[in-house]
Amino acid sequence: MLQSLSHAQASRRSLAKGLAWTFPAVTIAALAPSVAASGVPVQPTTASAVCKLTGNGGKKVYQFSFVFSNTSGTSSTVCISSGTMSPSGCASVSINTSSYSPASGCATVTAGGTVTITADSMPATCFANGTASLTYTSTYQGQTLSTTATVSFPSLPPC
Repeated sequence: MLQSLSHAQASRRSLAKGLAWTFPAVTIAALAPSVAASGVPVQPTTASAVCKLTGNGGKKVYQFSFVFSNTSGTSSTVCISSGTMSPSGCASVSINTSSYSPASGCATVTAGGTVTITADSMPATCFANGTASLTYTSTYQGQTLSTTATVSFPSLPPC
């Protein structure tokens, strides 16, 4: 995981350069009016990052650090449901759900706070710039919201 690599040279700030999270699209069919009016309170931030793990037994693996921000006035549980990396000119690759940290892929984000969930991809056929799509759930006003966010990465530094 990103937090446990002692040999990582890139800072969190440098990993985040060039990443642009799009506004998440809520995929719930019908939301309560108060949720619809306020938007999705738990979203990935621009501090989220992706890098490439090298020297991983010859496997090409992307490593993700998803930083979620909670703009609501109450704590929320955020859980990563799925994710796909779509490198330019290469086959898409899924997030390895057994690589989550915390292991459940879920974390509590306090009101006004942030939390980080990390994950690796399944082995990829190549390392290339491209886009990643992340689907996650969060709780808000007693409802579970399912949200999809997309990130593009014009550069892919080593972890």
